[in-house]
Amino acid sequence: MIALWWPALLVPAYMALCGLLKHRLPWNYYHASLGKLTAEKQENADEMLYRMLRPFSTVFAFIAVMTMYTLRLLPQRAQLTVEFFVIMAQVVGVLLLAVPIRRTLTDELGPEDNEGENK
Repeated sequence: MIALWWPALLVPAYMALCGLLKHRLPWNYYHASLGKLTAEKQENADEMLYRMLRPFSTVFAFIAVMTMYTLRLLPQRAQLTVEFFVIMAQVVGVLLLAVPIRRTLTDELGPEDNEGENK
């Protein structure tokens, strides 16, 4: 069963690893959709993302394992189909992590114009 479902655990494992190595990695995780952020906003956005990675990775891993155990009696083909949808849901969930970060940045630091600076 693990041999079939191990790809569903890759996304949570990568998220947890990035959350644990947050200050050792040289790049910024959060990339604003409207342009470059100021240094203060970039630092706050990265910290928010780091704080969200571990809990969300735990939830994603829990969902994958519970789905794996729920569907263990189904044929392998059906399990692969469900595994594909679980992985796609995890990827969409990772992409949607930017929404609460953007809202928090706007609430805490004020709105940003097209160049990413405070008004």
